[in-house]
Amino acid sequence: MNLSYSSLFIIVKEHTLKYRWNSMIPYLKKYHREKAKEYRIETIKLLGNKCNECGYNKDIRALNIDHVNGNGYIQRKYSRGITNYRHIYNEVLAGSKEYQCLCCNCNWLKRCNNKEGKNRVLSNI
Repeated sequence: MNLSYSSLFIIVKEHTLKYRWNSMIPYLKKYHREKAKEYRIETIKLLGNKCNECGYNKDIRALNIDHVNGNGYIQRKYSRGITNYRHIYNEVLAGSKEYQCLCCNCNWLKRCNNKEGKNRVLSNI
């Protein structure tokens, strides 16, 4: 196999870039998880830091960012993670009333009562 210096250089360069990129992926994933968590927490604080229905505010992990119109599954189809949370944060910061803060129980009850979600098979039991 005869390789010229330039083609060998390109192969080595591509391999090096690929190796560096692959070694950076775990760090990028961790960074994106942390940033998404920060955006989520800041958005919940902007939305009042408590459930709009029952007033629950004891643990932020039990609070969800809910779409008032129930079309969150459409938005999640196009963006997830940091992109989704950054988009929601920027909209809430701009004064959008499309989002509200609900605790997990109230959010689930809203989904069941309004038959929201991708499958829309939820009903009152």
